[in-house]
Amino acid sequence: MRWLTWLIFTVPLICIISAWVSYLYLNEEKVAVKQIPSIEDTARLFSEALYNKDYKTLSTYGTERAVASVTPPGEVKKEANVHIHNISVFISKQREGATKSIAVVERTIEVKGKSIDTTHYLELSMRKEKVWLVDEVRIIADIPK
Repeated sequence: MRWLTWLIFTVPLICIISAWVSYLYLNEEKVAVKQIPSIEDTARLFSEALYNKDYKTLSTYGTERAVASVTPPGEVKKEANVHIHNISVFISKQREGATKSIAVVERTIEVKGKSIDTTHYLELSMRKEKVWLVDEVRIIADIPK
């Protein structure tokens, strides 16, 4: 009789524990398999973060050198609203662990109720560490529409 009481309480407990362990194991695999961004994705996300003044995200997709070159010193006052319409990325041939890309950013800038549409061309020098990172940013042109 004693073993029957023990069995009634332990079997559900073992089932619950095994269900939790399998759930956590399966969920952990989904989290661990993060997709590594491609060169195009890195350039696009870096450019988007740059124009949205999201300096925390910039450091995810750029080296310290690149982030330092585009981050203004001190506090940033947001006097203009920037709306990005499209970002196109063109990649040159890759050398060993390095490549250059051109990011074409179509945007609208609004300052004090006045807006202008422009197309901004950026040259992004990129290098591969564990993932591709933007190492240098150079403005090629800013063309109003």
